[in-house]
Amino acid sequence: MASLSIISPTELPKSDEDSWSITIDLDTAWKALVLFIASFISHWQAIGGGFIWDDDAHITRVDLRSFEGLWAIWTKLGATQQYYPLVHSFFWFEHAFWGDAATYYHIINILLHSVVAILIVAVVKKLEIRGAWLAGFIFALHPVHVESVAWITEQKNTISAIFYLAAAYYYLKFDKERLNKFYAIATVFFICALLSKTVTATLPAALLVVFWWKKGRLSLKTDVLLLLPWFAIGASGGAFTAWVERTLIGAQGPDYQSAVILTSVTRCLLAAHVIWFYLAKLLWPANLIFIYEHWSISASNPVDYIYIIALITFLILLVRFANTNTEVDSDGLIARAPLAGFLFFCGTLFPVLGFANVYPFMFSYVADHFQYLASIGIIIPIAAFLTKYIEKLSAENRGYASAIGGVFLALLGFLSWNQCSMYKDAQTLYTNTIDRNPSCWMAHNNLGAILLGQGKINEATQQFEEALKIRPRYPDAQSNMCSVLIRLGRIEEALTHGYEAVKLRASAENENNLAIALADVGRTSEAVQHYLNALTIKPNYVEVLNNLGNAYMQLGKNTEAIACYQNAIKYNSNFPDAWSNLGVILVRMGNIEDGIKADEQAVRLKLNSATYHTNLGLAYSAVGRRDEALVQLQNSLQLDSNNSEVWYNYGNILAGMGRFAEAEIPYVNTLKLNPGNIGAENNLASVYFKLGRYPEAIAHYQIAIKANPNYAEAHNNLGVALIANKLIDDGISEYNKAIALNPKYADAYNNLGLAYMNSGKIEESINLFNRSIVLNNKNPEYNSNKQKATDLLHRKDSALK
Repeated sequence: MASLSIISPTELPKSDEDSWSITIDLDTAWKALVLFIASFISHWQAIGGGFIWDDDAHITRVDLRSFEGLWAIWTKLGATQQYYPLVHSFFWFEHAFWGDAATYYHIINILLHSVVAILIVAVVKKLEIRGAWLAGFIFALHPVHVESVAWITEQKNTISAIFYLAAAYYYLKFDKERLNKFYAIATVFFICALLSKTVTATLPAALLVVFWWKKGRLSLKTDVLLLLPWFAIGASGGAFTAWVERTLIGAQGPDYQSAVILTSVTRCLLAAHVIWFYLAKLLWPANLIFIYEHWSISASNPVDYIYIIALITFLILLVRFANTNTEVDSDGLIARAPLAGFLFFCGTLFPVLGFANVYPFMFSYVADHFQYLASIGIIIPIAAFLTKYIEKLSAENRGYASAIGGVFLALLGFLSWNQCSMYKDAQTLYTNTIDRNPSCWMAHNNLGAILLGQGKINEATQQFEEALKIRPRYPDAQSNMCSVLIRLGRIEEALTHGYEAVKLRASAENENNLAIALADVGRTSEAVQHYLNALTIKPNYVEVLNNLGNAYMQLGKNTEAIACYQNAIKYNSNFPDAWSNLGVILVRMGNIEDGIKADEQAVRLKLNSATYHTNLGLAYSAVGRRDEALVQLQNSLQLDSNNSEVWYNYGNILAGMGRFAEAEIPYVNTLKLNPGNIGAENNLASVYFKLGRYPEAIAHYQIAIKANPNYAEAHNNLGVALIANKLIDDGISEYNKAIALNPKYADAYNNLGLAYMNSGKIEESINLFNRSIVLNNKNPEYNSNKQKATDLLHRKDSALK
């Protein structure tokens, strides 16, 4: 059983037989607490940050949030962007606790980073190297690690580092005590590290470097052979990840090759350049950015050879120092330390030096998070050297040196704190990246997408144009340019970019964007074909299924549309758009009860959608549930008070309930927002008529007729208002206009009949009532009016006789 005890610095543990026993003295506990606090303070700005690039691929998707989804994370290749099941399981549990709240992901990552720093202290102490705590604090506070801490995606860095260091700790324990249980524990931790991120496959090589540093030589039996299984496991993991990078993520093909063209010679030149770049950023962490400039490496450029010549020269000097300075210390530990640290640094960076393709090389050959583990090889020797140097000073000078060290650590912490501000949100990140690296086409494109989402069309267009200027064959920017040009009404240009995007990369996303553009210009049949192409590539693409359903609905293929919405819901039962669209089409087809159920589910999933509340309100109204309909439309108007159609429908329901005084304001608001809504003019006039405000009613009917002289209903209603206002001849004229516009307008015949009857033209009125009855024999008012006219005619005849 695991146990934790705290002892005073003077006490020592009596037994170390229990491999799970952790003994911490008070001095260690105090230093660890300070390290945690310092780490949280230096990364405090990250806590308020949001989600940025690629985070959506790591935060557990909706379809993976069940226990079946957790099983799929482990057993189904492609269920997650990369096959790092331990990391994605960690994300799964995180989402189960706090969902999509970015703050908690950031807090956890800072905590994990602090644990990594503590484990560095433990490993350094296990190696009996001076300066363990200094190394831990430098690692925890160094700004080059901010990207790994402030970027939620890079929890895979912190999680894998914990398993990596735990495996190293227990292997060192095994090397010292030769107990098989420690070897087994170390192996389990190493496998966990590989299941978190396969860059940790370099650990066995790193351990050999450590053993060479400790002993000055390597033993085939005690050092090499025991690590061969680890090398085999690590090589298998690395090869598998490289295959995933190529086939599932995109580190191959024309799109990748257009950004990355490397030969065997240029790969060597690149590797040297990368090593010096990371070393420089570690020693002088200035101008750290999210995406660095994409270098152009050429075998014909003499400048590119400077890095590899300098690297070889530096290695020769380190080897000579290791072999010729043994007089400094009898066992050669100090002499070998610089070479060992540098070999650890370079070896841990090996997977990202350019000898194998990795997807980020599309954007840049270097990234701060790539040297998260490698930096240990530089930080530990520096910390050890500084500690040994300070220990040789007098007590007074040691105090000064400690103060200077404190200021140095505080400066590192401040730089990290400041660096975290870059990761506030995606827009801030891309803006900062472009300021420092204007040639970053990916940042231009992604910033453009954000601006487009904010409705800033012109600014978005500028960003997409800049991205294409830098990299014309960039399919994502071509696709986004298609979308933005559609909104600007530049249809032909938009479609040119859409087709180019699909030509460059026939991805599901690009097919979907082109289809949306085609649908927007009314080429719905062509859009359907591209939606189907997208589904061929990605059958569970719920957004495409929803869009395809919309296209089928426009074409009148309701059955196909319903099937699309239902499939989208099958893949993602929490997809509100699909539920809402399903509700709309079911209501339209007369299946109102099922439509209401779908609309209710959409509202439950997204309470802040005005559209969903509106659809549900109209569905309630269709079955006479008017009070519930009013509640939903009120909710919609609270979310968006500038929607004229919602105000119009709200007024219609109130008028239909006889609440004419309340209906006035909704119709007035409708006309404020949309003065051309002649239906609202007509209905507002009807409300005024019901309220006895005849002059206002007449005025609004006349406005409706002026806007649309062929509006038969308005002519008829104006006639009613004019008659009520004693303008009989004018009213009769409007009825006749209504009948001329719509010869089958039963109400107009009936109203004209009433006017004639009241004017004494009884026979003419009976003919008009007969006409209205022929057109609509289900209206009892027509028969009643005819009977009244007939009775009047009989009385008139009797009087004459």
